[in-house]
Amino acid sequence: AGNPDLLMTEAERDNAMRMLDAVNAHPTASEWMAASTIREQAVFWDDTVDGIACKAKPDLVAPDLGLLIDLKRKTPRGGINTVRSCVSELVSRHYIGQLGYYLRGWLTDPARVRLDRIGWIFVTPSAPYDVICVYADEEMLGYGAELAEKALRVYADGLTTGDWHGVAPLPVEVSLPAYLRDGGDVADLGLTGLEVRDDG
Repeated sequence: AGNPDLLMTEAERDNAMRMLDAVNAHPTASEWMAASTIREQAVFWDDTVDGIACKAKPDLVAPDLGLLIDLKRKTPRGGINTVRSCVSELVSRHYIGQLGYYLRGWLTDPARVRLDRIGWIFVTPSAPYDVICVYADEEMLGYGAELAEKALRVYADGLTTGDWHGVAPLPVEVSLPAYLRDGGDVADLGLTGLEVRDDG
């Protein structure tokens, strides 16, 4: 029900405002937001990889902090938000490479303020509207830059050859993640409580 011309319902708006209140109440998130004088400013450049025309649109840039920031709505697993789960999303959803790409584009113009850090504000979309701020260390920054470079080279190769072969055209041998090799158990996989059926 409601007005179909509205962009969001009253309940959705109320929830969004609660998320905003949580961000504003968080000491680090509010500092990052206040310092972000550049918001959703599109960046265009011709990349050094085959002159590919590129565009990026960072959520937030905090010049005084030297920080490029992305806002992420994060639904916690099992109702709990953790730093570990945030890092997992940075890796599994390639957010590191995304911001590595954004930073790469930003730094192409020597007239722009220099940025040397990337960070994320994660906020859950339901009570208690938890907020977690994380930023990349030097190793992760380097990894993000490598991911961005690799993605651009794959894209350039596809443009040249017309071969868009996907992530893994050949079979890949996989192994257990480190947390299972180092004393983890089936509970870590969230499989406890499953009913095992014997069909004979």
